[in-house]
Amino acid sequence: MVCERYYYSTLAYQGFGLAEDVQALRALSTWATADLQPDRVVVLDLDPAAGLARVHRSRDRIEARGADYLGRVRAGFLGLAREDAARFRVVDASLSAPEVFRRILEALADVLP
Repeated sequence: MVCERYYYSTLAYQGFGLAEDVQALRALSTWATADLQPDRVVVLDLDPAAGLARVHRSRDRIEARGADYLGRVRAGFLGLAREDAARFRVVDASLSAPEVFRRILEALADVLP
């Protein structure tokens, strides 16, 4: 099974981004998922200013919070990746789309058939 997001997004966006209690969010998420853990997590890493520059429509509610908020979210995801390096792979999303895709496939190679 492949998911676009998991509870790590809750930790990053609400916990790190909005300064909510990360440990409480983690405990609730662990309980809600019966401690189901993914085999692999791919984080597409991009500087928030570069990401916002790619938006060519009106910003959604997350993007509207600005680069400082997105920087905290990014730092949160990167911290989670450092905590669990066996599960997480960080891919540089500033590269070309074909190169990002190649690196995602590489990051998943040992967990997908």
